[in-house]
Amino acid sequence: MKVNFLHTLALFLFIGLILQSASSGRAANGEIDATGSPLGQGDCGNVYCHGTGGGNATFTNPTVAVQIKDASGAVITSYIPDSVYTVELTVTSGGSPAGFGVQSVFLDSLNNKAGDFLSATTANTQISTVSSGVQYLEQNGMSTSGFFSGTWKAPSSGTGNVMLYARGLAVNNSSDYSGDKATPSVLTILTESTVTYIPKVNSMETTFDIFPVPNNGTFYIRNKGASEEISIRIFDISGAEVYSESVFIEKTNQHSIHVNGLIKGLYSAQIKRFDSLESKLIQIK
Repeated sequence: MKVNFLHTLALFLFIGLILQSASSGRAANGEIDATGSPLGQGDCGNVYCHGTGGGNATFTNPTVAVQIKDASGAVITSYIPDSVYTVELTVTSGGSPAGFGVQSVFLDSLNNKAGDFLSATTANTQISTVSSGVQYLEQNGMSTSGFFSGTWKAPSSGTGNVMLYARGLAVNNSSDYSGDKATPSVLTILTESTVTYIPKVNSMETTFDIFPVPNNGTFYIRNKGASEEISIRIFDISGAEVYSESVFIEKTNQHSIHVNGLIKGLYSAQIKRFDSLESKLIQIK
């Protein structure tokens, strides 16, 4: 009788450990990839897995939405090497889940780690690094909001396309896998930007001022150097040129730029004079 009791107790402790490990992150506890990436095993990668097609019938159409944003808050589809971005993951579901979980990973075309997660910026969120060095942004306990975010530094130049794999989870908090339901895996592809220059921000040696920043598409360039003709080019965050002109500006004078048709976001103004080239960031709101 005592032996049976001990076996039963051990079984419950084992089950409790497994469930606790799941809620505190699959990568953090078990090094399991459940994102749907090539590093996972099948649909979820583990026998202790929340259903993707089954699960709680009252949790209808669970989804995970992914947005990757630059410093101005604009959603990007390409990255500038070595730049820092914000990754936002929002899990929603029909029905009345008690909470949500998530897991995401950045990989390159060879399924190696792409870039680096730097910080988790929401509660119940963590960065988990497995023995292979791959990093995951995932839940650290159940989130009642379903919103998870963190910062990510893009990989170095020459990496090429990177892929973010993500999967969310709607849970009933009953410590029973069969009562939960996972979202389909979502794949987000970022291309490497063709920008060939590095914008200089707050440079100690500048001969031009740009103001106001941010602006609504109308701003001014003030010449602090010698009177001469300059070339002005404006690029969006993908490196595409969206405006250019050449103009002669007297010393201490200013020249107005009107690009009101551009969408809101972060741009770089490249100002070239006879013996120098300066780049300044512009935010259009």
